[in-house]
Amino acid sequence: MTFLNLEEDEHCLKHISKDIGQVVLARFNRFADKCIQDQALRDELLALIKPKEDRTYLYVKLLFDCLELRMREGIPRVPWGWINVFKTLPGTVKEAYLGFLSRVRECHRDDVRRLFKI
Repeated sequence: MTFLNLEEDEHCLKHISKDIGQVVLARFNRFADKCIQDQALRDELLALIKPKEDRTYLYVKLLFDCLELRMREGIPRVPWGWINVFKTLPGTVKEAYLGFLSRVRECHRDDVRRLFKI
């Protein structure tokens, strides 16, 4: 059995990074089409979430889940409100998970711990 080690295959890593960038762009455009009309603001916000070398598909999914959650709490009415939202997005998968877990009600936390142990 052969396993792919991305650190050893720069060509593959380059293509996966490019694909993740395309996923970010597509997800961002779907998100922005719902609530951000100003193109200059869209460009500025997209620059804040450009994928780095350590970004993964999981991170991108969690990032946009965070954005959707924040939208449900209320859409910023001014550009700097959006900029603040994007600047406070989680920078890692761990930060994203911790953000979601912090929203779990105290009475449900034992259930969540049990699920993670399974």
